[in-house]
Amino acid sequence: MGRKRKKFKPTRVDYIAACLSLLTILGAFFTIVPVWTALTAGLAGLSVVIFVIALILLVVILSQANKPLRPILVAALCAGALGLIVPQAAYIRTAMHTGARLSFNMIDYVEFSGSTDLPATREYVYKSLPDRSLMLAFYESETPGNRPLVVLLHGGAWRYGNHHETGQWPTVLTDAGYDVASVEYRLSNDEYHTWQDAPADVHDAISYLRAHAEELSVDADAIHLFGQSAGGHLALLEAYRFHTVRSVTALYAPIDLTLDYETSRDKSAELDFIGGTPAEFSARYRAVSPIAYVDNKSPRSLLIQGKSDDLVHHENTRRLGKALDSHGVNNRTVFIPLTGHSFENQRGGFATQIATHQVLDFLNQKE
Repeated sequence: MGRKRKKFKPTRVDYIAACLSLLTILGAFFTIVPVWTALTAGLAGLSVVIFVIALILLVVILSQANKPLRPILVAALCAGALGLIVPQAAYIRTAMHTGARLSFNMIDYVEFSGSTDLPATREYVYKSLPDRSLMLAFYESETPGNRPLVVLLHGGAWRYGNHHETGQWPTVLTDAGYDVASVEYRLSNDEYHTWQDAPADVHDAISYLRAHAEELSVDADAIHLFGQSAGGHLALLEAYRFHTVRSVTALYAPIDLTLDYETSRDKSAELDFIGGTPAEFSARYRAVSPIAYVDNKSPRSLLIQGKSDDLVHHENTRRLGKALDSHGVNNRTVFIPLTGHSFENQRGGFATQIATHQVLDFLNQKE
């Protein structure tokens, strides 16, 4: 009779190795394959930390696990290496195409915040309503003379947020020599639909800033609009309807609101903002879609969008870029791979660095 095979008895280390291997393989799959875009974008954004830690743990545990588990651990090491390399290669490729330089700082890389760290120089009431006053926070740069002004509009699905939640942008822009005015606008809810009021607030803020340009030491002929998500939508709507600014920058903004309603994971945003579905209010949806107002007088435009955005589909940005091209409008469209909504809340993320470079390069561009 042959020798009796020794029965494999998994140890605690083997169980840990199996679990870690499974998580690493699944993590690499969801990082690379956009089956669930929100997860893909989240894992890709943090892939350096996630997969470096996973690879270190796998290497350490490889020598301690029983032999039957080692092929699985090796497969997990390969998957982890792909999960680490593929996102970085995608970001590096985009950075090379856009001229951005990427750097890695662990503290910034793992810091997530949508709030503004920079204290406002002053706050102004730009509009008085019967029940409240609307404010703008003014951030003054140290550049002498009349300075160019960037008007910031925060995101939040037209329902949330405030004018102090614009992330790193006040610091980035004032450091680059721009004054910044971050504007409060009226927010919607299930009973109050601001599809007319919020755009009116933005228009009144621009009028206020123009009227007080000398007092604020800003150049009234060098006002730029900049918005994130819903704020990007309002920035584009103001810029294309009234041609009141020199340029407009929009990050992951809804462009065609009917398209956004059809493709967004969260359809309640339009329902609260507009008051119903496109079938119920088709005229309203068109009236607040920036793409409907594009013409050959539209200001130059910068559009930045994550390719894995499941709240605002990147088809919005692609369509607007084509419309601007068809009217001969100076525009720049940047798609960032494996990147989702509100990506620049990751202060030191590679997508954030690419966007920051693009924003400053675009604003400094001579017309």
